[in-house]
Amino acid sequence: MVASSATAVRAAQEGATSWQVKAWQAAADFPEPSDFPEAGDENVNARPNTAIVITGGGSRSYLASAGYLAALEEMGLMSKVRYITGISGGAWFTMCYTFSKENVSDATLLGPILNPENFTREELQVMDPRCMRRVTNGSFVPAMLQDMKENHVGMAEAWVNRVQSVYMEPLGIERHMPIAWSQEQVDDIRARNPSLQDRAFALPASSSRPFPIVGSTLVGPGAGAPYTVGEDSNRNLSMLEMSPLYFGAMNTRRIDYHYKHGLTHTRTVGGAVEPYALTRTAPGASTGLSAAQTSGTLSVPASAATETVDIAHIGAASSFAPGGFMDTLPLNIPENTSLKFNYWSPADANPRTEETFFADGGCYENLLVTSMLQRRVEKLILFYNVHTTLQPAGKWNVYTDSPSKTQVARDLAAFFGVLPEDYDEWQIRGFDLSHNQVWSTDDWPVVITALQESQAKGNGVIATFNLTTVENKFWGIPSGIVTQVTFVYLSRLLAWEKQLPADMQELFVPADPQDAADPSITVKSGPFLQFPNYPTISAGENYERGNALASLTGWTIRNNAELFKSIFA
Repeated sequence: MVASSATAVRAAQEGATSWQVKAWQAAADFPEPSDFPEAGDENVNARPNTAIVITGGGSRSYLASAGYLAALEEMGLMSKVRYITGISGGAWFTMCYTFSKENVSDATLLGPILNPENFTREELQVMDPRCMRRVTNGSFVPAMLQDMKENHVGMAEAWVNRVQSVYMEPLGIERHMPIAWSQEQVDDIRARNPSLQDRAFALPASSSRPFPIVGSTLVGPGAGAPYTVGEDSNRNLSMLEMSPLYFGAMNTRRIDYHYKHGLTHTRTVGGAVEPYALTRTAPGASTGLSAAQTSGTLSVPASAATETVDIAHIGAASSFAPGGFMDTLPLNIPENTSLKFNYWSPADANPRTEETFFADGGCYENLLVTSMLQRRVEKLILFYNVHTTLQPAGKWNVYTDSPSKTQVARDLAAFFGVLPEDYDEWQIRGFDLSHNQVWSTDDWPVVITALQESQAKGNGVIATFNLTTVENKFWGIPSGIVTQVTFVYLSRLLAWEKQLPADMQELFVPADPQDAADPSITVKSGPFLQFPNYPTISAGENYERGNALASLTGWTIRNNAELFKSIFA
């Protein structure tokens, strides 16, 4: 009896200082669907193997996504979606849509779709206070700069604060709460970890939501900065997936980081752990998974609730646009500006925990298409909510013209191994899309031509293909995976514009007739400047700009209802 009591006391003491954390890793270099933690979740697998993937683009992507999903929900199609992924502004939307605490219907949360013939300035300014679009009515970057000045915080900390105050807090999403997928998961975590009995977890607003995943670019250990480009480049980026079941990546890699003074340090990046185990300062496990293990439970030192990587940190890690650029700069600039977590890999036999820099997921892969291909998702719907307008066939012959960054989103081009050479220094330093080819270059002109033809019709820039992967060892994607891929590209829609009242056409359509006929040219002034491909460097909109954009994207789905019903069938 005494021995039993002593064991209980010792267990309680250990429980207060360590956590028992589930961890996973792929069995091979090319992950299989069964390797992913959600593979055993009945609620996830009960849904069709379809994913919605959303690009970055700040408040523009957030608002456009609200419109797309409002129409899909209206048509009863969201129940047919297994995954929803987002990067940057798409991650803000994904997290807010999943974890919003507004006790309203999805129709109210996502907002109404106003038909173009009913557009008025007054009607566009109406915003339901329960609608998630309302949070974009403000300035992100100016508020961040003010936070830095007044509160003497670094750029990264101010970025996290603004993601929380602008997007999360108004929707009832609290700080210092790790995310989880279900109450059953939380109960299991607490059963393994008595010290977490009182720890609050953020759960999805509804069990009917698709499984959410957002991505952040893992730049490298802080000690290796700056991460330069060019002949002496020491940059080797990775993707970290953040979901309610795990943080990590299933395509484990051994990466050489070239440090200062000619030193090379090799680190393991990959494997996945439960979200509460990745904190901002606490060390990782003392022992990782063995090479023969695909899953297991590791002992990890406990951390305070304030050190939790919470939803604000997730949104910031996926959207920290300056990160990729700032981490290339000399002296102590990265130290003072970088977004940092103490990363560790459970796939390493002896995990090494160290301060690691993270940046916008779009610095590396702007949709998480690669993650969905690893899972062998059968249908992908790609929402390209980008600032770069699609150049029509009359201005760009994809078969003969050299690729340029002004023709179409560079992220889309990279999936086909097409990389423009006219990048500026910001793009060279801040982004690396060179490893992202997953489809044949031969398919590239076919896809672009179909999008241009759809753009010319003016009803929505949409094209669907069955695409077959080429091998990508970098991402762990084998050749021969056939996926139905639907591209939906944000653009002016000539048929939509014709339905606007005359006074509204003056605000949304370029005045010059030649420009008006070219959907790649947007309005150059007025309240709807560059609609719908709004610049979002300040990440701030207002109600009428937000409602107009969400209504356009919602109309795109409505106006192509039969097509989308067939896609989701």
